[in-house]
Amino acid sequence: MNVTTVESATRDLSIDGRTVNAKHYKMSGDAERDLWYDSKTGVWLKMKLEGSDGSIIEIERDWAPVWKRGLL
Repeated sequence: MNVTTVESATRDLSIDGRTVNAKHYKMSGDAERDLWYDSKTGVWLKMKLEGSDGSIIEIERDWAPVWKRGLL
């Protein structure tokens, strides 16, 4: 598999109701997609890719319920 990954801009991203400063990476080649990771912790936040039918697929992290309730 031939894949190149390039770091793109860092920006605030809203994930599951929470604003996170995220690093954006673009993968190209045999696997093309955009990936976002928390700039402080490195935790995966989001992936965006194009389906075989041309549709746009976006998958985001879902925080644990305790985080949503402010317990962490």
